[in-house]
Amino acid sequence: MRQGLFAVVFGALALGIPPGQAGQQPTFDDVILAKVEGGDLLYLVVFSDAKGRDLDKLVVQLAKPALAQAASHKFKGTTKTGEKHQNHGNIVYAVRKKGVDDSVEFFVSPFSVEQLREIVDAGPGKGEDLAFAHNWTLGKLPRKK
Repeated sequence: MRQGLFAVVFGALALGIPPGQAGQQPTFDDVILAKVEGGDLLYLVVFSDAKGRDLDKLVVQLAKPALAQAASHKFKGTTKTGEKHQNHGNIVYAVRKKGVDDSVEFFVSPFSVEQLREIVDAGPGKGEDLAFAHNWTLGKLPRKK
């Protein structure tokens, strides 16, 4: 797994993910920014029953909200011209069912800001193929400080 992971756990209405307010992007259940050696980790947590190819659909569906969260934390590649970034890392989706014991691991897969932009630009079909190229492993979220 790459250093400086930017982890993201997502959900969408069709996959058990809460929608945003009317006209807004879907929301995340939790946001955790962790500083680690080699980069920063931003976990955007949403619980979902997604698995298999549904994980790829989830990545595509929540790529824009993930990029918006990265921008709100001033991750490199999301800041405006002339604005200095404050964090540097990858976006990693982390997905698990809601209501299970906290010891249960999440499915996680890293994405860079650039890769998520490619997925957004590619649209749903091709975007899912791009997401499918990423490996999913099991992992835990960092503890909140």
